[in-house]
Amino acid sequence: MPQLPWAKPLNRLVGERVQRLRRSRIPKPLTQKELSERSHATLTRSSIASIERGFQGISLAQLYALAQALEVEPAELLPPRAEVFPSQTRKVEELLKKSTPRVASFLRQVQHGPTGEMRGGPDA
Repeated sequence: MPQLPWAKPLNRLVGERVQRLRRSRIPKPLTQKELSERSHATLTRSSIASIERGFQGISLAQLYALAQALEVEPAELLPPRAEVFPSQTRKVEELLKKSTPRVASFLRQVQHGPTGEMRGGPDA
């Protein structure tokens, strides 16, 4: 199966959520080893470390095992769609911020065209 362009950002975002939830446990945070033990060996400590760093994706079964171990709903481990698939407008704005004034001016002309209207709808 080909690598999806949004798979790495998705893995990173899920990993950040797992880490945040693990560390925010009350009365005390869980270690990666404790989380592994709570997952009933579904995930090793090193797998959890890789997941938290965004290096490793997880299956649905692992998602549910992590949710059970963290005592949260599986949806709490998943980022909103807008974080995984940022709009084209946001991408263009980020590119404009990083560009020199001359390049930014050119990009705005391409984006808006000679009439000044945005091309391709709101996400162009």
